[in-house]
Amino acid sequence: LRARVRTTGIVQQNFQIKDKKYTMFDVGGQRNERRKWIHCFDNVTAVIFVTAISEFDQVLYEDENTNRMDEALTLFEQILTHPSFHNTSVILFLNKRDIFTAKLAKKDMSCWDPACDAGQDYDKAVEYIKAKFLSKNAFPERRQIYAHATCATDTQNIAVIMEAVFDIVLKENLRKMDSVDVDKMMATTAPTAISRGVKYPPSYLQNTILLCSCQFTDSLK
Repeated sequence: LRARVRTTGIVQQNFQIKDKKYTMFDVGGQRNERRKWIHCFDNVTAVIFVTAISEFDQVLYEDENTNRMDEALTLFEQILTHPSFHNTSVILFLNKRDIFTAKLAKKDMSCWDPACDAGQDYDKAVEYIKAKFLSKNAFPERRQIYAHATCATDTQNIAVIMEAVFDIVLKENLRKMDSVDVDKMMATTAPTAISRGVKYPPSYLQNTILLCSCQFTDSLK
């Protein structure tokens, strides 16, 4: 059985990998949950935004007139434009790629966006969705968005991506230290700094991550 429970409120999780401490706040992306947290965060190291690309042909349970992909794009833009996150790096998880692949065999994304000409080509369809999200970044010169197509039940896929996430978090903290040559430091530490047990100054050993899941179905696939 693979199922997920919809996040309600704000769930805090603390964990440590080697000598680096992380605090992750798991928040719900649904409209009624959004009001509880959107104004509660400042100085976040990184935002992880999870959306289900398989839901391009579905509507919200609380609003049958709103497409789920459109709602995810709206929330993504709200996060990017919120003053608390103007300089925060964002990791975008385009989740449920396995279900998305199965759907594309039966229908294409023109049912969601008539301008999409990807047809049933998975790679083109994912790139189209990715471009839609990246277009919401009004300040690409000062904030990076890292996008990954994921399947939460594929542990190998998630493990590789999460290692990349931790490196992104590290690099984000390094950039906040004026005295550090980020490119030089990352050249000697990324992408396996964590596994090698590299020691870093205490000022960026504590990291705060905001995890926003904008998925509306019960399946974790």
